[in-house]
Amino acid sequence: MRVHMAAYKIIMVFALVAWLPCMAFAMTPGQVYEAVKDSVVVVMAHDQQGKLVGLGSGVVLPSGDIITNYHVVKAGVRYTLGRGKHVVPATVKAADPDKDLCLLAAPGLVAEPARLGKAARLKVGDVVYAVGAPQGLELSLSEGIISQLRGGGPYPIIQTTVAISPGSSGGGLFNAKGELVGITTFRMKGEQSLNFALPVEWIGEIATRKNQEGPRVETPGIPEWGDRPKDADRRRPPVKTRFAKAANGVISDSITGLEWYVGPDQKTNWNQAKAWTESLTAAEGGWRMPTVPELKALSQPGAGPSNMDPIFQTTGTWVWSGQLRDASSAWCFSFRYSKEHWWRLAFGYNGRAFAVRSRRR
Repeated sequence: MRVHMAAYKIIMVFALVAWLPCMAFAMTPGQVYEAVKDSVVVVMAHDQQGKLVGLGSGVVLPSGDIITNYHVVKAGVRYTLGRGKHVVPATVKAADPDKDLCLLAAPGLVAEPARLGKAARLKVGDVVYAVGAPQGLELSLSEGIISQLRGGGPYPIIQTTVAISPGSSGGGLFNAKGELVGITTFRMKGEQSLNFALPVEWIGEIATRKNQEGPRVETPGIPEWGDRPKDADRRRPPVKTRFAKAANGVISDSITGLEWYVGPDQKTNWNQAKAWTESLTAAEGGWRMPTVPELKALSQPGAGPSNMDPIFQTTGTWVWSGQLRDASSAWCFSFRYSKEHWWRLAFGYNGRAFAVRSRRR
């Protein structure tokens, strides 16, 4: 009996030793807030007259730069950021409209940099926290879990139940260690728990672009690919029209030689997209669901709010392909992020159906 008790005590000691590091690293919500609050700022974009045209959040990085979403700043020509009464001017250092991320520089900012984690290590069910300025309410903390990791690849888009509201864009998504793992970016309209963040690893890709190409900003403002049309027209030569739409609704692509037909502008799951395409008889029929490479060829960063030519007239941000991933999911192409990923066949929020065929002679 004594031998059994001794063995039991040894096992309990080892279990306690293994358990203590987890307790040491897992912070309470209050501890996470205290650890990260000095790293999160409010980001404001202004027009030439000083009017506020963009409001969001930003996170201070170890480099001293501030990361935010590109859509927060794209309408502005001057920028400020900070907290409370401490507001300083900022300039754009690098931007990636495809990934909806932007690096700002603000030499006068006094703040603590965030510690960087790894989104690649996240698992479904992990507890995470968002800190930002929803509706302009500075340093608001919300708690949730990782609902799913979307899109495949080493750095998938993070789906979370953490509350995200206008103004949260560009804020930080932190793990239970207080490490930055994502940038809160968007939510599904009308849904309370379908919120999404971009993986922290994408920030490194923007920093690499900055180091290789240098800032692409002539004056404090946004890079040339995000300029307002009237400014861009002054610097760019006329672009030959690529797409033409006939009276019957068929869109011809002069580059690929394909013809396109846009489905109903409403949320569409894969089965609905497939059924619509198979039933399409417009312009003598012959339509099919597109492949991912065919959809990718339509991507035009900066062309309209969804990075596709406005001739397609859709409010959706991604389009189904006919390529199944497995029995329950299929591949699609996100025009908002210029990235292929997959969704469950029954998922349809912001999804749309396009039909394609070879050009008729």
